[in-house]
Amino acid sequence: MSTSGSGCTERSSAMNRRQNRTASLCASRRVVGIFHQILFGYPDPERIPTPYVERQNLTLRMQLHRFTRLTNAFSKKLLHLKAALSVHFAWYNFIRIHQTLRVTPPMQAGVSNRVWKFQEILASWVLHVESVG
Repeated sequence: MSTSGSGCTERSSAMNRRQNRTASLCASRRVVGIFHQILFGYPDPERIPTPYVERQNLTLRMQLHRFTRLTNAFSKKLLHLKAALSVHFAWYNFIRIHQTLRVTPPMQAGVSNRVWKFQEILASWVLHVESVG
């Protein structure tokens, strides 16, 4: 490995440049404000559970790797991102047995009486797409 005039190797100087670029990317993403906007319905603002929303965001980021890093597993098209989110939420709500509930959320709510299989969800999605056109 050759050395540059500063006495450090080219590899370490390349790493420093990469770290500086990453630091500048992260530094430019600062929260400048927060506002609450009700998208649908008429919820009581005093009863909006922020911890539940934050927990859902964390679960989504940890399990769907499209949201964990800047470069790996990103969606090039919005359609692909929507499909990945649909698969994640179908799995999370209908297939995964939640530790605190010991059943799936639809079973807890009385909407479903069984744990769904992924093939059933995929078949219902295909039927829905064909009926829509």
